[in-house]
Amino acid sequence: LGLSMGSYALLELQRQAPLMLRRLVLVGARAGLASSEQKARHEAAARRVKTEGIGWLEEVWVPILLRANPELPARRIVSHILRRASPQGVAAAALALAGREDQTNVMRTLTCSTLIVQGADDRATSLAEAEALTRLIPQAQLEVLTGAGHLANVDEPERFNRLVVSFLQS
Repeated sequence: LGLSMGSYALLELQRQAPLMLRRLVLVGARAGLASSEQKARHEAAARRVKTEGIGWLEEVWVPILLRANPELPARRIVSHILRRASPQGVAAAALALAGREDQTNVMRTLTCSTLIVQGADDRATSLAEAEALTRLIPQAQLEVLTGAGHLANVDEPERFNRLVVSFLQS
């Protein structure tokens, strides 16, 4: 299972060891390079973290990562993770997103069953991007979780878990 940035790590594993994985679950994933706007936004975030620290992350990123008006437990989980993040790690992650490689060709060569999960209220990746992934990957199916944002597993944990377990057991 690759969630957001974790999907890049999972795809790299698949690229290096294509027979290792029998099923993939990609959540809030995208294939292409960062747009110039995305790249500028990620680079600006890295600079800001280096100069100001991480105190501002919660205010800016919770609305991007979770659905609008998230449940309090979801907000607390994400806030806790962001407050514990290291500035160096956040800056490195932002720069990695800015300079990410195009994964389109890797996705076209996937031979395993792939579940793509997209939060209907995701403000980090769009439904159009998820639909494009579904067309790229030969054995892909798309599931859209209503009431979920980018971190669909946090916004809708029970529905998310049922969906993933059902896919893995099929």
